[in-house]
Amino acid sequence: MLILEGPDGSGKTLLAQRIRRTKGLEVLHAGGPPDSCEEAMRRHKLQVSSFGKLLDRCMCISEMVYGTALRGAPVIPADKLWTLFDEFVKANFILVYCRPEDKTLFDYADKDMARVIRETGKAYKTEQHAQAVRDNYQRILYMYDITIRHIERNTDMVVLRYVRPELNI
Repeated sequence: MLILEGPDGSGKTLLAQRIRRTKGLEVLHAGGPPDSCEEAMRRHKLQVSSFGKLLDRCMCISEMVYGTALRGAPVIPADKLWTLFDEFVKANFILVYCRPEDKTLFDYADKDMARVIRETGKAYKTEQHAQAVRDNYQRILYMYDITIRHIERNTDMVVLRYVRPELNI
């Protein structure tokens, strides 16, 4: 089981499509940020029980990063998210950290988010949410780097890295 994780524009969806075509794995998309603890728990249960599918984001990781960066805290306390994440570690999931090149920080800052939503169908709930992602992109990327480093140092999960060579959104 694979988990593709990383910030917006890092190539997760493109990589998922390629893996789906070559390996035939069904892709399960996270569906944007959860609005409540209950919704987050429903998504977690669905993801953990989706063996044999490719996860386009792990709720535990993305909520830790985006919840903190955009709302000041995840909808589930961080210690509980780490406990939930252990289920993926124990099930021998492999994490692929999709990290854009550093130049993406500058590319993303110049994006017209309304156009990005229209043209790519990204899972932003509102244009304001998309704008918040754009405005906090550097912080989001920094938090991803820290979170992935923590996973590598403190779990037995295999972590692979994928660097998207360019941003096409």
